[in-house]
Amino acid sequence: MRAASPLQALLLSSIGVAVAAILSVAAPKSAFTLMVSISSFGAMFTWTMIFVTHYCFRRARRGEPRAEFQMLGFPFTTMLGATLMVAVLVITAFTAAFRWTLAFGLPFIALLWCCLLVPLRSRCIQYAIPMSTGRRVNFSAAACARGDGGVNFAASKRGVAP
Repeated sequence: MRAASPLQALLLSSIGVAVAAILSVAAPKSAFTLMVSISSFGAMFTWTMIFVTHYCFRRARRGEPRAEFQMLGFPFTTMLGATLMVAVLVITAFTAAFRWTLAFGLPFIALLWCCLLVPLRSRCIQYAIPMSTGRRVNFSAAACARGDGGVNFAASKRGVAP
């Protein structure tokens, strides 16, 4: 059994630190601006995904009892936030200091997506995700072969395998 340390995340972070160290030596005058422009993609992409997943989550819960906390102006405020984040990401391409934001960020997301698809297609992976509906999500190679994105929803009680 492996130790409970996130080895892949540590490796990726270590690579980032190594790149930053090399940049600070190779290009000391522009290293900080380059690193800030590249790292800002992560924050902007994350907030965009938060808005998108909030919108999808709320749409999936239609017909269920209302939650205690409601976001004012949903869905307009959620979509406005997502749209503004995408607009800021697009604007970075036209700003000299942030020109590298999308140039590094989009290929990095594509690389992560490919790293996700390889294990999904090569072996069965199951994730138990407790949701308000109590469903279990199964990712499997067989489901990937069917072409449905590798996702099967099987009814189960919260946290209990089907």
